[in-house]
Order: sequence, then structure tokens, then C-alpha cells
Amino acid sequence: MMYMLIFGSLGLLLLIMGVFLLNGKGAFLIAGYNTLAKEEKAKYDEKALCRFVGWLMIFCFVCVMLMGAGMHWDIMWLMYCGIAFLLVATLVAAVYANTGNRFRNKENSDTSPVKRNLLASLIGIGVVFVLGGSVISFGNQEPVVDYTSDNLKIRAMYGLTVDYSEITGISLIEKSMRELGVSMRTNGYGGIGDALKGHFRSERFGDIMLFVRVNSSPTIRIERGDAKDIFISYRNGEATRILYSELEIAVKDLLPSDEIGHTLEKAIEEALYEKRHGYGFAKGDMFASAYHTLKTEEDEERTIVYLVATHGWYIHDNEIEMISGCGAIAGVLSLKRESYLYNLVSYNEYELKQIELSSAEILPADVKEDLLKNIDVYYKIIEEKKTEKAVDYFED
Repeated sequence: MMYMLIFGSLGLLLLIMGVFLLNGKGAFLIAGYNTLAKEEKAKYDEKALCRFVGWLMIFCFVCVMLMGAGMHWDIMWLMYCGIAFLLVATLVAAVYANTGNRFRNKENSDTSPVKRNLLASLIGIGVVFVLGGSVISFGNQEPVVDYTSDNLKIRAMYGLTVDYSEITGISLIEKSMRELGVSMRTNGYGGIGDALKGHFRSERFGDIMLFVRVNSSPTIRIERGDAKDIFISYRNGEATRILYSELEIAVKDLLPSDEIGHTLEKAIEEALYEKRHGYGFAKGDMFASAYHTLKTEEDEERTIVYLVATHGWYIHDNEIEMISGCGAIAGVLSLKRESYLYNLVSYNEYELKQIELSSAEILPADVKEDLLKNIDVYYKIIEEKKTEKAVDYFED
């Protein structure tokens, strides 16, 4: 819909200008002619000049609508036809306007000033439309992922090659990128339609790389340790699922086992975010969570993580300030391990007073004792981590 609104508005403007000029009016819109003195204008056949430019505007209107239709329905050949027709029309019009003594009254033969300006205008219009259309077309093409024995290559605007050794996890998230959250673009393509490509920042994931349709789900997440995570989604959700299956097969046996802890850390961070983001807090510009692991229990199928965490919303006016949040709380995560990935089963949080006073065994005895004994130390650690995240976010 966005494409049709943008190209439709531009096309409507060209159509109105074209009809206006075809009626022999609107000569003030013609570059070069509109700046001439009255006695110079008298040398030209104004109506003929207006009709010529008017028909050109009508043809440009058709080309722009072809481009918009191609973008809207994802028919790239239609988009390319619009660009090609526009380029041809510009060249033909430039040649026509600059051969013979056109647009002149019989008694005057020197029309070179207008012809030169008209030629420059036509070339300028053609270049702007062709370059702009080419960038939009390239930016909206779906990414293509190729595999080799050592790496995968993402072919798209801002594409890159990723060694398998960089990858610490791959997951399929049943949400669109808009639902996951994109805070700002740092160096990327976006703003026209729903395609986002390049470098962006997310409140939830930090600095990331996107090759997505922002409103389409599901979304593939490729985790890369200290490098930026990569997110991919196609307009067709089934195509995204097929790509995810291919990626799983490509990297399944190549992920180094010592990177499992990083994927576990990501799973914990996501659980904290989902639990407390929007939890009745007054919202600011940035949400941050931090935690300290107290104990991890793991068997072949299930992982239990006991931790202490804190959350908060921050703003940055004259200084960085937390406007809402909570103090230290205890958390218990249950995660299912599948191959190299950890998937959340459940996450529960408890106030410290609840743990201290409850007769039920919320935490194992050793974890409870450790938490209550060292809570001041742990809270200082997680509060510093949380504040550091906020500072890094706003400084970047």
C-alpha cells in the first residue's frame, strides 16, 4: 500500500501537470521558457511547446504507475519496464526537442536557449527517476542466501559473507520485525515500503543487521557471538520457513560446542525482556534488564536457571535517568535444549520478601541462602550492568 501511495501521489501530480499543459496552459512550468523576457517568449509557439511537454508528462505518469504497481505486487519486471520506458521517453524527447526548428514562430529560427534548458531538464528528470527507481528496486529485492562448505553468503543490498564459525545459534521467531522492535537505522535502507536492509539498532537486540520485510512473520535470527545478529524474513512466510530449514541443515554439524553458553545467555535475555517489557512501567526511550546467575541445573532435556535480575526504563534529557523499574527480584527459568539451541518453557519471578517468608520451596535451599546472604552484592552488580547498557545505548 505504501508504494501505491508514494507512486500514486507522484503520478497524480504528473497527470495534472500534463493535462494542464495539453490545454496550452502552464508555460510557467517549463524550464528555460519561464525565465525568458516577454519579447523573447514571443519568438516561440507557446502552445506547441506546452503540448509537447504535456504529452511527456502523461507518458511519465504511465511509467511511474507501472513502477508503483510493480513494487506493490512485487512484480519486478513491471518495475523495470517502467524505468526502461521512462529512460527511452527521456532520450526520445531530448532528441526530438533538439532537432529541427521546433517550437518557434515562422519568423524566428533561434530557439536554442529554450532547447538547451529543455534538454538539461529532460536529462535531469530521466537521471533522477532512473537512479531513484534503481535504488528502490534493488533495496526491495528479497535477499538470496547461498551456501558453501565454509560460509553462507547473503546477496542483497548491504549483503555480507558469514563464516559458519561465527554462528552461535539460529532460531525461527514467530513474530515480525516490527513486533520484535527496531529503534533506529544507523546505516541502511528503509522508509519506502516494508523492506529494511543494512545496519539498524534494536532496543531488545542492540546493533543488528536486517534483511527483512518488517511486517512479515516469521523472522529468522542468526546469532553471531560478538558480531551483529542477522535477521531475515521474506514477504511470503512459507519462503522464510524453507530458508530456515536450509540454514539448519547447513550449520547444524558445524557449530562449535563451546559456543553453547552464549546461546543460553541470549535465551535468558529474551525471557527477561518478554517478561518485564511493558510490565506496567512508565515507558521511556530505552528498556534495560540485567541479571546474575545464581545456579544452573542441566540434564539431557531440560535446563533450570536460578538468577537475580533487575529491569528499568530510561530517558536521556540532560542526563541519563531511570524513570521506572524495579529493584532486585529472583527468577527461575526452565529451558528446553534442542541441539545447540535453548527454548524457553517457563519463566517465573519472585519478590525477595516472598522467598524469605514463604514456606514453599521456591528456590533450592543453597540458592535461597546464597541469595539472601549476598543480595546487596548481587544487586550492586546487576544495577551497574543495567546502567551500563543504558549508557552504551544513548552514547551510540
